[in-house]
Amino acid sequence: MTVRSHPKKVGLKYCGGCRARYDRVGAVDSMRRRLEGIAEFIHQDSEDAELILIVTGCPSACASRDIKDGRMVRYVTSPEDAEEWIHEMLAQEP
Repeated sequence: MTVRSHPKKVGLKYCGGCRARYDRVGAVDSMRRRLEGIAEFIHQDSEDAELILIVTGCPSACASRDIKDGRMVRYVTSPEDAEEWIHEMLAQEP
């Protein structure tokens, strides 16, 4: 697999965790490891973020998506969702 010369900058946002049904931080740690060199997780408010990943603990996905500048927003609401997003990112690689 060829790694991008620059990892995609992903703005990371967590929900409040009031009804978390899985380990959100553990899921992000796994994504971080598996997408090393492909995605770089940065603060959600960073102007460098190419897309915003909102990690919620349950399917209600109630975390605000107050992204007004048109950047793509992707929700991860479960470990299965995290796995799907990893595959989406890997499929985009040359």
